[in-house]
Amino acid sequence: MSIEEQIKTIVKQELKEPLAEIEKSLKTSFRRENGNLKADLEAIAAQIGGLNANLKDGIGALSAQTKKENIKVKEDIEALTGQLAGLSESIVALTGRIETLEEELNNRWSLVVKLRKYTLDQLMSEYKRLTGTMRPEQEETDENVEI
Repeated sequence: MSIEEQIKTIVKQELKEPLAEIEKSLKTSFRRENGNLKADLEAIAAQIGGLNANLKDGIGALSAQTKKENIKVKEDIEALTGQLAGLSESIVALTGRIETLEEELNNRWSLVVKLRKYTLDQLMSEYKRLTGTMRPEQEETDENVEI
């Protein structure tokens, strides 16, 4: 096994655990945030279901009510429609947050990979520099032996 391969093996072993910890931390953070967003979406879905049931009940009751009651139900339906619009905006905002989190996770992981590659490149160039400085000394000693 050459020295370069040994260095690569050592670097991989040294970086394996920190990279695994970073990946685990990023995944845990993403899962936690994703869980929060999922709970928010479930709450919104429950509200939408309730509003939908209320709308259906209101529409069914229209035929049996007096004109004043019909006006009140119509106002309630309009209020519920406004609430539905607000909930739709909330869903759009939450979807945007999820996309942002996914993008940030991808960006962070990309940075980790770039850092690992940069570290390996630095170590290899340092190794080549050191071996390059050692070789001229060996050549000088070879020349002295020949003289």
